[in-house]
Amino acid sequence: MKTSRERLMAIAFRLFLAKGYDNTTMADLVAASGLSKGAFHHYFPRKEDLWTACVEHFFLGFLPKPRDPAGKDEGARALLWSMAAEYGGLLELLDGEGIPVAAYYRFLLGLGEPWTAEMEGARRRSREALEAAWNLERARGGASPALQAPEWAHMAMSLLEGFGILLCAEAAAPAEDRRARLEELVEAFLRVTLGPEA
Repeated sequence: MKTSRERLMAIAFRLFLAKGYDNTTMADLVAASGLSKGAFHHYFPRKEDLWTACVEHFFLGFLPKPRDPAGKDEGARALLWSMAAEYGGLLELLDGEGIPVAAYYRFLLGLGEPWTAEMEGARRRSREALEAAWNLERARGGASPALQAPEWAHMAMSLLEGFGILLCAEAAAPAEDRRARLEELVEAFLRVTLGPEA
């Protein structure tokens, strides 16, 4: 069950997608929520606060978090599956909120500063995590010495991001089918780059 805060973020996100940030007013947001102005402001006093919450929830929340160096070592296979599961969760969230994948990508591409830098930082951390996981896999003898960590990480990120772009052309596919196709692609990529799972 969604909290009121999550419900407001979903409502706002749909409005931001439809009208754009600049053309969406606090009055629009309050009216769409069905709450009083005071109740709405209890959760989000400013439009910027709601915008930030939407970006963090609908984008940054689905990227891998920085790993604790003292924590569990995660190999390349496990990390990529984890990232694919997060992305699959995003697809299901968008589907559940009635948000088309193409509209989501338009939203991301139109964020501008400071979010462009924030997104690039998140993508860089994801690539670094993938590189570290690949290097760990190589140290364990499970990764091809012919493929370097930056190349593998770039291909893995391209697989996930490219899949999202391809979905824009196939928006009619149900979320379960999209997730299954993503899992098939990840499995094929890992089989080619790491070999069959032991």
